[in-house]
Order: sequence, then C-alpha cells, then structure tokens
Amino acid sequence: MNYLPATNPILSVIVTCYNDGLFIEEAINSVLRSDFRDIEIIVVDDCSTDDYTKRKLEELERSGIKIIRLPENKLVGNSRNKGIAESKGKYILTLDADDRILPDYIGKSVTALEKGFDVVYCNVKRFGNDDSVRVAPEYSLPRLLAGNFISSCSAFTRNMWESVGGYDTSLKNYEDWEFWVHIAVKGGKFFHINEVLFEYRARENSKISRTVDPAKRASVVEYVCTKHAGAYREQVTQIVPYLHGIIASAENNLAEQAQLLGGPESASLLSKLRFAEDELKRKTEYYENSFFWKLKKFTDKLRGK
Repeated sequence: MNYLPATNPILSVIVTCYNDGLFIEEAINSVLRSDFRDIEIIVVDDCSTDDYTKRKLEELERSGIKIIRLPENKLVGNSRNKGIAESKGKYILTLDADDRILPDYIGKSVTALEKGFDVVYCNVKRFGNDDSVRVAPEYSLPRLLAGNFISSCSAFTRNMWESVGGYDTSLKNYEDWEFWVHIAVKGGKFFHINEVLFEYRARENSKISRTVDPAKRASVVEYVCTKHAGAYREQVTQIVPYLHGIIASAENNLAEQAQLLGGPESASLLSKLRFAEDELKRKTEYYENSFFWKLKKFTDKLRGK
C-alpha cells in the first residue's frame, strides 16, 4: 500500500484504533477505494498494547498514512478530537478501525455537506457476528433526543465540531449520541442518505456489546438530559408519546413472534425482544418522572388543559 494524501483535502477521515491491528488495513482500504479523492487519512492510536497492532501501524506509517500515537488510553471521544484537531479538511468522517465504508459514501456525503447540511448519515449493514441491516429514520429532534439512530461513522463539518467543542470526553459510552444532540441543539442541519454506505463489524467485544448495561444507559441518558436541559424541556411532550408508540409496536411484535415462532430456538429471540421492550419502558419512565415532564403537566393544569 502506498498512500499520498491530498495537499488540500476537502474531507479528513479520522480512523480511531485500539488493538485493532487485525482489521485496520481493511478499514483503510475501504477508504482508499472511495470514488472521492480529495481526502486525507489520519489514524489515531489510543495507546494500543497489542504487538501485532503496533507493527501494523508502523507498516501503515511507512506507506504514507499519518499516525497519531496517544501516550495513554482515554477512549474514542478523545481520540477523535485529537485527530480532527490535526486534520486539514473542512469536512470530517470518523471511522473505527474495525469497520468499513462503501466507495460512494464520502462523495455523496460531501455533496450534501456542500449544500449546507452539517451532518450526513446513512443506513448501516452489520457483518461478522451479524448480517442485519439497520435502516435509519429520517431526522427529527424529538426522536434524536429520545435515543441515538445516527451511526458514529457519519460526516460533519469542522465548523460544527468547533462550535460544540468537539466530542464530550467525560463520556465513556454513547459519546457520539451526545455529539449529535449537541449539534442539533446548536441548530445543525441533518441529512439522511437512505442507502447502506457503512458496514459495522459485529463482534463479541465490540463497543456496542460492551455498553448494553441498562445502568450505564440510564446514567448517560440522565447526563445528556441534564446537559441539554433546554432542548428536553421544549421537546418532552413529543418525546414521551413517541416512546409510548415504540413500546406499543414492540408489544404487538412480541405477540406476533410468539404466535409465529415455535420450539426452543425462538426463546432467545423473544428474550432479546422483551429486553428491548423493557429498556424502552425504563427510558419512558425516566422521562415521565423527569422535572421537565412534571413541569409540563403543572403548567398545563394552570392553563386549564
């Protein structure tokens, strides 16, 4: 692999790596196959401890890829901020070192960004331990405040990154959700490309699999609600009905699956569906018990509604 970055790149691809030596070349090759060439690639190594990863990063560096080595592990939000700070592009795309993008993702993202959008996201195909496709919904602020549906591998403007102060490095999980919420609160414009242009590697020790703990999720929801209290106060009357609608749909799906599926192999799927439903109920209860919801009910009572 011989890589020569653009002199004045329009978009910078920030690849974050922690012990991902087995996959990082695959991730970078997916970027190099892009049909948009005005780019630079920067790899940020979050203090990898694996010898194979260290050797692979040295190989990539000799091929022309810029490697930023951090002296200590401080998680992905910090790595992205460090990479973006040293990049040149007016647009940014973040990519984890074990994932891949399709050749036309960058070009289509730049086209949308050039039209004045601040964030561009797409649909996601999982591979590895899973082969499902996640079709992202069209953007709405209440839906984003209720929970994340925008992948971490999305394109955004440098100006907006600077405006919100980058990724919140106090978060160990879901820092991408808080980043999108912060941009939305700042009035950012979001564009959904309704195509699968990003491929997420599903594996047992992946970041998502490590963050399914309900207590961790609840802690992040509380943090984000508190940090962006104004937005939640304004949107809570739309967030709660939206979550109730999801719960109703989940309950219907559970009933249908229970009728259609039979035998022991169905138990695992039904268990996962029930877990998802319970998570939604907990999130809805949180919002309904929040200060914002109680304040809304109180003001409605004063107004005679």
